[in-house]
Amino acid sequence: MENESINGRLSKIDPTKGPLMFVLIGMPASGKSTWRAAYLGYRNGTTDRSLVILSTDDIVERIAAENGVTYDEAFDLVSMKDREREMKANFAEALERGDDIIVDRTNLSVASRNKFISRGRQSKHNYQAIGVVFDVSPEELERRRNARHEAEGKSIPQQHIDDMVSRYEAPRSDEFDFIIKGN
Repeated sequence: MENESINGRLSKIDPTKGPLMFVLIGMPASGKSTWRAAYLGYRNGTTDRSLVILSTDDIVERIAAENGVTYDEAFDLVSMKDREREMKANFAEALERGDDIIVDRTNLSVASRNKFISRGRQSKHNYQAIGVVFDVSPEELERRRNARHEAEGKSIPQQHIDDMVSRYEAPRSDEFDFIIKGN
């Protein structure tokens, strides 16, 4: 297990040892999707493996774009069950091919993370699991959520945030091959 800042950017992770599974861990608006975009730039040319991003938010954003509505409006157009089904199908296909994977969700509990990590490790490709942790103050999260709502029409009720905070389980060393800070 290695702990390092994002500035140590993946220097101890050897992509030649097999496919990588990045499990992003953090509250909404903590920087997960921003990190993902930065990683895509970093990754360019470092491997010939394809990369699959698993995100139910991306599915909602696609539906919003297809229907010309906001994220909040699109959220109700397709059930969470259908979004999960699509994401799980994408996950199964990525595992079969041995693609690198970014799990871009809150992943706040050990159980939610293990659903992905265990399948990756049990696959024929034996994935390396990298936890990317986003630790942002409650005040900064609120500021970012408000800005996101104004810019993108994306909102999350405070009660849902409070529920997420109460369920959070810090990543453990026995879950991952590496843990890095995302911010």
